[in-house]
Amino acid sequence: MLGRATYWRLRQKRRVRRVQPYTPSFIRHVEEDIRILKLVAANASVDPFDLWPFMRKGRGVREVVEELGLTAPKVLYGPMPSRDVPWDVLPSSFVAKPATGSSSRGVFVMRRSKDGVFDDLMKGRRWTAEDLVRQYEKLPSNWHHVLNDEVLIEEVVESRGRPSYDWKVYAFRGEIALIEQIDRLGGATRFRHYLPDWTPALHAWSGRYDREDPLDAPVRPDELLQTAAAVSSALPLPFVRVDLYESDTQVFVGELTPFPGGSVEHSPAWDRILGEAWERGEADLRVTGMPRYDLATAP
Repeated sequence: MLGRATYWRLRQKRRVRRVQPYTPSFIRHVEEDIRILKLVAANASVDPFDLWPFMRKGRGVREVVEELGLTAPKVLYGPMPSRDVPWDVLPSSFVAKPATGSSSRGVFVMRRSKDGVFDDLMKGRRWTAEDLVRQYEKLPSNWHHVLNDEVLIEEVVESRGRPSYDWKVYAFRGEIALIEQIDRLGGATRFRHYLPDWTPALHAWSGRYDREDPLDAPVRPDELLQTAAAVSSALPLPFVRVDLYESDTQVFVGELTPFPGGSVEHSPAWDRILGEAWERGEADLRVTGMPRYDLATAP
Protein backbone atom coordinates (compact mmCIF):
# COMPACT_ATOMS: atom_id res chain seq x y z
CA MET A 1 0.00 0.00 0.00
CA LEU A 2 1.03 3.57 -0.64
CA GLY A 3 1.82 5.69 2.36
CA ARG A 4 -0.34 8.79 2.90
CA ALA A 5 2.51 11.17 2.00
CA THR A 6 3.29 9.29 -1.22
CA TYR A 7 -0.40 9.18 -2.15
CA TRP A 8 -0.89 12.94 -1.83
CA ARG A 9 2.37 13.65 -3.65
CA LEU A 10 1.15 11.60 -6.63
CA ARG A 11 -2.26 13.30 -6.53
CA GLN A 12 -0.57 16.72 -6.59
CA LYS A 13 1.56 15.77 -9.60
CA ARG A 14 -1.55 14.73 -11.50
CA ARG A 15 -3.20 18.08 -10.77
CA VAL A 16 -0.29 20.16 -12.04
CA ARG A 17 -0.54 20.58 -15.81
CA ARG A 18 2.47 22.18 -17.37
CA VAL A 19 1.39 24.71 -20.00
CA GLN A 20 4.06 25.34 -22.58
CA PRO A 21 4.42 29.01 -23.53
CA TYR A 22 3.15 29.85 -27.03
CA THR A 23 5.86 30.46 -29.59
CA PRO A 24 4.99 31.93 -33.01
CA SER A 25 5.84 29.36 -35.68
CA PHE A 26 5.92 29.91 -39.43
CA ILE A 27 5.48 26.25 -40.31
CA ARG A 28 2.55 25.96 -37.88
CA HIS A 29 0.85 28.94 -39.57
CA VAL A 30 1.46 27.45 -43.03
CA GLU A 31 0.03 24.08 -42.04
CA GLU A 32 -2.98 25.69 -40.34
CA ASP A 33 -3.70 27.83 -43.42
CA ILE A 34 -3.63 24.73 -45.64
CA ARG A 35 -6.10 22.92 -43.37
CA ILE A 36 -8.50 25.87 -43.22
CA LEU A 37 -8.35 26.45 -46.97
CA LYS A 38 -9.26 22.81 -47.58
CA LEU A 39 -12.14 22.96 -45.09
CA VAL A 40 -13.57 26.16 -46.59
CA ALA A 41 -13.32 24.66 -50.08
CA ALA A 42 -14.99 21.43 -48.96
CA ASN A 43 -17.84 23.32 -47.28
CA ALA A 44 -18.35 25.42 -50.42
CA SER A 45 -17.99 22.34 -52.71
CA VAL A 46 -15.32 24.03 -54.81
CA ASP A 47 -11.70 23.44 -55.67
CA PRO A 48 -9.34 25.17 -53.20
CA PHE A 49 -7.76 27.18 -56.01
CA ASP A 50 -11.20 28.54 -56.92
CA LEU A 51 -11.09 30.37 -53.59
CA TRP A 52 -7.73 31.89 -54.48
CA PRO A 53 -7.95 32.38 -58.27
CA PHE A 54 -4.68 34.33 -58.29
CA MET A 55 -2.94 31.07 -57.43
CA ARG A 56 -3.95 29.27 -60.62
CA LYS A 57 -0.89 28.28 -62.63
CA GLY A 58 -0.05 30.55 -65.51
CA ARG A 59 -2.91 33.01 -66.03
CA GLY A 60 -3.80 33.53 -62.36
CA VAL A 61 -0.41 34.96 -61.46
CA ARG A 62 -0.26 37.00 -64.65
CA GLU A 63 -3.59 38.68 -63.93
CA VAL A 64 -2.27 39.92 -60.57
CA VAL A 65 0.98 41.04 -62.17
CA GLU A 66 -0.76 42.92 -64.97
CA GLU A 67 -3.24 44.61 -62.63
CA LEU A 68 -0.34 45.98 -60.60
CA GLY A 69 1.49 47.21 -63.68
CA LEU A 70 4.29 44.70 -63.15
CA THR A 71 5.87 42.21 -65.58
CA ALA A 72 6.02 38.42 -65.82
CA PRO A 73 8.27 36.42 -68.16
CA LYS A 74 6.75 36.24 -71.63
CA VAL A 75 4.93 33.00 -72.50
CA LEU A 76 6.08 31.78 -75.92
CA TYR A 77 3.87 28.66 -76.15
CA GLY A 78 1.30 26.87 -74.05
CA PRO A 79 -0.04 25.61 -71.92
CA MET A 80 -0.20 22.63 -74.24
CA PRO A 81 0.55 18.88 -74.15
CA SER A 82 4.26 18.25 -74.36
CA ARG A 83 3.91 16.40 -77.68
CA ASP A 84 2.28 19.47 -79.23
CA VAL A 85 5.13 21.83 -78.36
CA PRO A 86 6.95 22.89 -81.55
CA TRP A 87 10.33 21.89 -80.15
CA ASP A 88 12.06 22.29 -83.52
CA VAL A 89 11.16 26.00 -83.86
CA LEU A 90 11.71 27.19 -80.30
CA PRO A 91 14.17 30.09 -79.84
CA SER A 92 17.84 29.56 -79.10
CA SER A 93 17.13 29.76 -75.35
CA PHE A 94 13.91 29.17 -73.40
CA VAL A 95 12.43 27.87 -70.14
CA ALA A 96 10.17 24.80 -70.19
CA LYS A 97 8.01 24.10 -67.12
CA PRO A 98 4.88 22.15 -66.16
CA ALA A 99 1.66 24.12 -66.51
CA THR A 100 0.70 22.76 -63.07
CA GLY A 101 2.83 21.79 -60.13
CA SER A 102 5.34 23.33 -57.77
CA SER A 103 9.06 23.39 -56.97
CA SER A 104 11.69 23.03 -59.68
CA ARG A 105 10.56 19.58 -60.85
CA GLY A 106 10.11 19.54 -64.60
CA VAL A 107 11.69 22.98 -65.05
CA PHE A 108 14.37 23.18 -67.73
CA VAL A 109 16.47 26.20 -68.73
CA MET A 110 17.52 25.28 -72.26
CA ARG A 111 19.91 26.45 -74.92
CA ARG A 112 19.72 24.93 -78.38
CA SER A 113 22.97 23.55 -79.76
CA LYS A 114 23.92 23.36 -83.44
CA ASP A 115 22.92 19.69 -83.73
CA GLY A 116 19.35 20.46 -82.61
CA VAL A 117 19.83 18.89 -79.17
CA PHE A 118 19.08 21.03 -76.11
CA ASP A 119 21.71 21.83 -73.48
CA ASP A 120 20.13 21.78 -70.03
CA LEU A 121 21.78 24.66 -68.15
CA MET A 122 20.39 23.51 -64.79
CA LYS A 123 21.15 19.82 -64.82
CA GLY A 124 24.24 19.92 -67.02
CA ARG A 125 23.07 17.30 -69.52
CA ARG A 126 21.63 17.17 -73.05
CA TRP A 127 18.10 16.33 -74.18
CA THR A 128 16.36 15.62 -77.46
CA ALA A 129 12.76 16.70 -78.00
CA GLU A 130 11.59 13.10 -77.50
CA ASP A 131 13.55 12.92 -74.24
CA LEU A 132 11.69 15.97 -72.97
CA VAL A 133 8.28 14.65 -74.02
CA ARG A 134 8.95 11.42 -72.13
CA GLN A 135 9.99 13.39 -69.05
CA TYR A 136 6.77 15.41 -69.05
CA GLU A 137 4.51 12.44 -69.79
CA LYS A 138 5.78 10.50 -66.77
CA LEU A 139 5.95 13.52 -64.42
CA PRO A 140 2.29 13.34 -63.20
CA SER A 141 2.77 9.78 -61.99
CA ASN A 142 6.03 10.68 -60.21
CA TRP A 143 4.99 13.99 -58.63
CA HIS A 144 1.49 14.42 -57.20
CA HIS A 145 1.43 18.22 -57.60
CA VAL A 146 1.68 17.87 -61.40
CA LEU A 147 -1.78 17.14 -62.80
CA ASN A 148 -0.96 16.48 -66.46
CA ASP A 149 1.83 16.75 -69.02
CA GLU A 150 0.89 20.24 -70.23
CA VAL A 151 3.88 22.53 -70.68
CA LEU A 152 4.56 26.26 -70.66
CA ILE A 153 7.42 27.63 -72.73
CA GLU A 154 8.69 30.99 -71.45
CA GLU A 155 11.44 33.42 -72.32
CA VAL A 156 14.68 33.25 -70.35
CA VAL A 157 15.28 36.29 -68.15
CA GLU A 158 18.99 37.07 -68.26
CA SER A 159 21.18 39.30 -66.12
CA ARG A 160 24.90 39.98 -66.60
CA GLY A 161 24.90 37.64 -69.59
CA ARG A 162 23.51 34.59 -67.75
CA PRO A 163 20.04 33.33 -66.72
CA SER A 164 18.81 35.21 -63.68
CA TYR A 165 19.17 33.88 -60.20
CA ASP A 166 15.93 32.85 -58.48
CA TRP A 167 15.02 35.51 -55.90
CA LYS A 168 12.45 34.25 -53.36
CA VAL A 169 11.17 37.03 -51.13
CA TYR A 170 9.19 36.25 -47.96
CA ALA A 171 6.63 39.07 -47.84
CA PHE A 172 3.99 39.67 -45.16
CA ARG A 173 1.48 42.30 -46.29
CA GLY A 174 4.27 44.51 -47.62
CA GLU A 175 6.79 43.67 -44.88
CA ILE A 176 9.89 41.88 -46.17
CA ALA A 177 11.40 39.43 -43.68
CA LEU A 178 13.78 37.22 -45.66
CA ILE A 179 15.28 36.96 -49.15
CA GLU A 180 16.59 33.70 -50.65
CA GLN A 181 18.93 33.75 -53.62
CA ILE A 182 19.21 30.45 -55.51
CA ASP A 183 21.49 29.47 -58.36
CA ARG A 184 20.44 26.21 -60.02
CA LEU A 185 22.79 26.24 -63.01
CA GLY A 186 25.51 23.71 -63.66
CA GLY A 187 24.07 20.70 -61.85
CA ALA A 188 24.44 22.09 -58.30
CA THR A 189 22.17 24.27 -56.19
CA ARG A 190 23.71 27.22 -54.35
CA PHE A 191 22.09 29.54 -51.81
CA ARG A 192 22.44 32.88 -50.11
CA HIS A 193 20.06 34.50 -47.63
CA TYR A 194 19.59 38.18 -46.88
CA LEU A 195 17.81 40.49 -44.48
CA PRO A 196 15.76 43.35 -45.99
CA ASP A 197 18.82 45.64 -45.83
CA TRP A 198 20.75 43.07 -47.90
CA THR A 199 23.06 42.06 -45.09
CA PRO A 200 23.49 38.29 -44.60
CA ALA A 201 20.69 36.38 -42.86
CA LEU A 202 22.66 33.69 -41.06
CA HIS A 203 21.33 30.21 -40.28
CA ALA A 204 18.00 30.82 -42.03
CA TRP A 205 17.77 27.12 -42.82
CA SER A 206 18.95 24.07 -40.95
CA GLY A 207 20.77 20.91 -41.92
CA ARG A 208 22.15 20.59 -45.43
CA TYR A 209 20.82 23.99 -46.50
CA ASP A 210 22.52 25.96 -43.73
CA ARG A 211 25.27 27.55 -45.79
CA GLU A 212 26.05 30.72 -47.68
CA ASP A 213 27.56 30.20 -51.14
CA PRO A 214 29.53 32.87 -53.03
CA LEU A 215 26.92 34.42 -55.36
CA ASP A 216 26.73 37.84 -57.00
CA ALA A 217 24.76 40.66 -55.39
CA PRO A 218 21.46 41.62 -57.05
CA VAL A 219 21.46 44.01 -59.99
CA ARG A 220 18.25 45.76 -58.92
CA PRO A 221 17.95 45.23 -55.14
CA ASP A 222 15.45 48.02 -54.40
CA GLU A 223 13.15 46.99 -57.25
CA LEU A 224 13.15 43.35 -56.10
CA LEU A 225 11.86 44.33 -52.67
CA GLN A 226 9.42 46.95 -53.96
CA THR A 227 7.91 44.41 -56.35
CA ALA A 228 7.51 41.76 -53.65
CA ALA A 229 5.98 44.29 -51.25
CA ALA A 230 3.50 45.53 -53.88
CA VAL A 231 2.35 42.01 -54.76
CA SER A 232 1.97 40.86 -51.15
CA SER A 233 0.04 44.01 -50.19
CA ALA A 234 -2.47 43.39 -52.99
CA LEU A 235 -3.37 39.82 -51.99
CA PRO A 236 -5.80 38.75 -49.23
CA LEU A 237 -3.06 36.76 -47.52
CA PRO A 238 -0.96 37.37 -44.41
CA PHE A 239 2.03 35.91 -46.27
CA VAL A 240 3.16 35.05 -49.76
CA ARG A 241 6.58 34.13 -51.08
CA VAL A 242 7.10 36.15 -54.24
CA ASP A 243 9.47 34.42 -56.68
CA LEU A 244 11.28 36.93 -58.87
CA TYR A 245 13.82 37.18 -61.67
CA GLU A 246 15.82 40.22 -62.69
CA SER A 247 17.30 41.36 -65.97
CA ASP A 248 19.74 44.22 -66.32
CA THR A 249 16.80 46.60 -66.78
CA GLN A 250 13.77 45.28 -64.84
CA VAL A 251 12.29 42.74 -62.42
CA PHE A 252 9.91 39.92 -63.42
CA VAL A 253 7.38 38.07 -61.24
CA GLY A 254 7.62 34.31 -61.70
CA GLU A 255 5.43 32.57 -59.10
CA LEU A 256 3.39 33.32 -55.98
CA THR A 257 3.73 30.71 -53.24
CA PRO A 258 1.63 30.92 -50.05
CA PHE A 259 2.74 27.45 -48.89
CA PRO A 260 6.50 27.06 -49.51
CA GLY A 261 7.54 23.43 -49.55
CA GLY A 262 10.81 24.26 -47.80
CA SER A 263 9.09 25.72 -44.72
CA VAL A 264 10.15 22.75 -42.60
CA GLU A 265 13.80 23.48 -43.41
CA HIS A 266 13.92 26.79 -41.53
CA SER A 267 15.98 26.85 -38.36
CA PRO A 268 14.05 27.21 -35.08
CA ALA A 269 15.14 30.83 -34.73
CA TRP A 270 13.95 31.73 -38.22
CA ASP A 271 10.76 29.70 -37.82
CA ARG A 272 9.94 32.05 -34.94
CA ILE A 273 11.03 35.22 -36.79
CA LEU A 274 8.84 34.35 -39.76
CA GLY A 275 6.01 33.24 -37.46
CA GLU A 276 6.03 36.66 -35.78
CA ALA A 277 5.99 38.36 -39.19
CA TRP A 278 3.02 36.16 -40.19
CA GLU A 279 1.06 37.37 -37.15
CA ARG A 280 1.77 41.00 -38.04
CA GLY A 281 0.58 40.25 -41.57
CA GLU A 282 -2.57 38.59 -40.24
CA ALA A 283 -3.27 41.61 -38.03
CA ASP A 284 -2.85 43.98 -40.98
CA LEU A 285 -5.14 41.84 -43.12
CA ARG A 286 -7.91 41.98 -40.52
CA VAL A 287 -7.59 45.76 -40.21
CA THR A 288 -7.92 46.23 -43.98
CA GLY A 289 -11.01 44.01 -44.08
CA MET A 290 -9.94 42.28 -47.29
CA PRO A 291 -12.03 39.13 -47.99
CA ARG A 292 -9.98 36.07 -47.12
CA TYR A 293 -11.60 33.81 -49.75
CA ASP A 294 -13.47 34.33 -53.02
CA LEU A 295 -16.77 32.65 -52.15
CA ALA A 296 -18.44 34.00 -55.30
CA THR A 297 -17.31 30.77 -56.97
CA ALA A 298 -19.39 28.65 -54.59
CA PRO A 299 -22.60 27.17 -56.06
